Amino acid sequence: MEPPASMSPAPQSPAPLSAAPAVGSLEDLAALAARSLDGGTRAHRQGDADGALTALRRSHDMARLLADRAPGRTDALRIQADALCRLADVQLERGLAEEARTGLDAAEALYSRLGADPTCIADVRARRGVANSYLGRGLSALVDVQSAVLTHVQTLDAETPDDSQAGLAAALAAAAVVQARHGSSQLALAAAQQAAALLSRLHAERGGSFGDGAADGATNGAGPGRHRGVGVPVRTDLVRALQVEIRTLRALDRSAEIDAPSAALAAVAGPDAARAVVAEPVETPRLGLTYAVMHELVAPQTRAAVHEMLADPLDGVSIPGFLVAPDRLLDVAREGAATALALASYDPRLALAAGRDAACLYACAEELGLIEHPWPQVRMELARWLWLLSELGWLAATTGDVVLARDLADHAQHPLVRAESGRHLPATIARSLADSGSRLRQLRRAVG
Repeated sequence: MEPPASMSPAPQSPAPLSAAPAVGSLEDLAALAARSLDGGTRAHRQGDADGALTALRRSHDMARLLADRAPGRTDALRIQADALCRLADVQLERGLAEEARTGLDAAEALYSRLGADPTCIADVRARRGVANSYLGRGLSALVDVQSAVLTHVQTLDAETPDDSQAGLAAALAAAAVVQARHGSSQLALAAAQQAAALLSRLHAERGGSFGDGAADGATNGAGPGRHRGVGVPVRTDLVRALQVEIRTLRALDRSAEIDAPSAALAAVAGPDAARAVVAEPVETPRLGLTYAVMHELVAPQTRAAVHEMLADPLDGVSIPGFLVAPDRLLDVAREGAATALALASYDPRLALAAGRDAACLYACAEELGLIEHPWPQVRMELARWLWLLSELGWLAATTGDVVLARDLADHAQHPLVRAESGRHLPATIARSLADSGSRLRQLRRAVG
């Protein structure tokens, strides 16, 4: 493995990264910002990370200066956001995950202000999921990549299938990395295989070319553009997906199946890269809700739902099990939560794994506006979610996983504020919320 959300107001853009040169007119400044963005993208494609960092930082700073001088110019906001996204790609390759995450938070806020295409924000979240993963924020990472994949699946465009499928593939590649580090090995494998299948097919349809190094269309409103202009990011996504596939097949004791992905990795990244992955120590498989389903540790309706997800076809490619259809998010989250709580006294590790997956589904349901029922049912749903987060948080803390406990407590803040505001509640709901709120506040004090 390579080294190291919501629509609410996000942080301001990061502090200036480089000094913007003095220029003449606003149009001069806009042209220089756009040229630096294209130059940074080109440098990244050509493997010049230092040149890419310098040019992208310059582009961001000049665009921010333009926005300060002319607040009504949307092109200044878009170039800032595009530069931050592409800068994050380089920073993640350099192991600068904290800087990447800060910039991606700012990029999401900028795209939201612009009313950007949902897939634009999904691309940001896929990148941020990888950054959160490298920072050890497992639940945050899972929520980000789940949100990104769901958005791309919902917005697949029949008129531009290459762009839509490459965007989905990029999100799946990010999900594979995150699932392998913080989620389920089985879901990591499913995501990696589907990402690799989509990217390999697109690669073949383009005559075996990953792109000619042209600029991504950064200045024409295309957004982050991972999949707009192909090039290095697509190759990077394919390499990442194939690496996760090989590692996970070995972890799940399915080494007999690694010949095909190893050959594909050798063709894309060279024989040495493939040999290096195969030579790594075998990883310990990670459990998740899928494991509980396959071993019949969940209710029949959840088992049926997840089996259905695992077989759901999308243009000839199966969607992995963590891709829950939006209308099933709450149902599967409830069942997953019940499974986790039932397993807590028997198998804390599996309980945490299943509960983490359920908490992720609740967070995605909240983000998609699905926890919006007539009052007070919405707060009943929030009460279930908060009870799960508080129980999981304390279970993680008592088993020594302080990072997960802190992440769970952090994720509880938004639903807790929502649940505790508003009109009078029935006594049972009020009591549940009070208990969960008290336990979560104690947890936050305990884990810092």
